[in-house]
Amino acid sequence: VNGGVNGGVNELYEFIKNNPGLNTKQIKNSTQLAQRTVERWLKALKASNLLEFRGAFKTGGYYIKKPK
Repeated sequence: VNGGVNGGVNELYEFIKNNPGLNTKQIKNSTQLAQRTVERWLKALKASNLLEFRGAFKTGGYYIKKPK
C-alpha cells in the first residue's frame, strides 16, 4: 500500500503488526482516529490481502497475514 492517503493505512498496518489481536474499537481508542477512518483503512488492508480478522465477531481481532 502506498501513496497520499495510504500513508495512514501504512501507519495502521505497522500499528497492527506491533499490536496484533485488537478489534476495531480498541484500535480506534489506541490511535485516536475516527471509527470510520479505522474501518476504511482496515477494509483497504483486507482488500490488499495484508490483514485478516481472527476469532468471534465480538471478541476477535486483526492480525497481519504471513507472506506465503
